Amino acid sequence: MNIRACFILFAIAVLAAFGATSCEKSGTQAARENTDLTSQKILSIDDDDFLTRAEKSEITQTTLSRVALDKSDNEDVRQFAHRVITNYERALADLRDLMKAKNKADSSAGIEDLRMEAINRLHGLSGSAFDHEFVSVIAAEQQATLANFDSAAETAADPDIRNYANGVLPLLREDFDSAVALEKKINAKNGR
Repeated sequence: MNIRACFILFAIAVLAAFGATSCEKSGTQAARENTDLTSQKILSIDDDDFLTRAEKSEITQTTLSRVALDKSDNEDVRQFAHRVITNYERALADLRDLMKAKNKADSSAGIEDLRMEAINRLHGLSGSAFDHEFVSVIAAEQQATLANFDSAAETAADPDIRNYANGVLPLLREDFDSAVALEKKINAKNGR
């Protein structure tokens, strides 16, 4: 038994000596040097979710607006759709730059499906029925987008995401107010 105990004690000592010499840096030193886990590298789940929802919303609204430019004869609808496309293309470009800076995975795989879904929402409609549905759908989209951006502007953990949301909010509020006013005008015109 003494030989076995001596052998086990010797093996533990060798392992301890090997472990101590194999680490060139202490755990504290290694942790201090590994500061690469910044907010640019890791997003909170809520921030990541915001970026995804913002991108989907902006793509959906620009797609709906492109359909309105093609199908609507109402000049007010066409002007509103043109403004949405112009505003959201800029916001979407800024969003994609932010997503790239935050190392957010590219979501281009689902973009075409998202566009087709938006197009299908207005498929088969024309004239005043199209205008009414377009304005109704885009107003609802913008209301949801506004809530998403309001939340991110207040609660996003990443300051760059908060700044982006705060920067786009005035534009979103203006577009939402315009959508609601246009919806009322179209409903009044059509006796709804």
